[in-house]
Amino acid sequence: MVLNKKFKGNTLPEVLIAIVIISFTSALGVTIYINIQQNTQPFLKLKANEIANHYLVESERTHDYFDKSFKEEEFTVKKTSTVSEAYPDCVLLKISISGKTEKKICEIQKLVHAN
Repeated sequence: MVLNKKFKGNTLPEVLIAIVIISFTSALGVTIYINIQQNTQPFLKLKANEIANHYLVESERTHDYFDKSFKEEEFTVKKTSTVSEAYPDCVLLKISISGKTEKKICEIQKLVHAN
């Protein structure tokens, strides 16, 4: 019996070329995604620094020298104050900003005269 029916399909070179194209575009997409993720780090650090400066100025303005820990947007803000050993009438305010993974992003401190 002779087969008169024609079967349609892809040849091996066509399949290999399709795999190469898909692999190339996937690698390109992953590379672009990683670069975008790395470029957001400076923005997060800048925003964390801005939040820390805001709370430092606010604490100094309102004379709020108590230890606190709270959430601000996607950050965790931790404010600590210690009395300076060298200057007993001064307080060292320290504000630490952590991200979602509890990794410290920013920390600023300032010696403030406590009235």
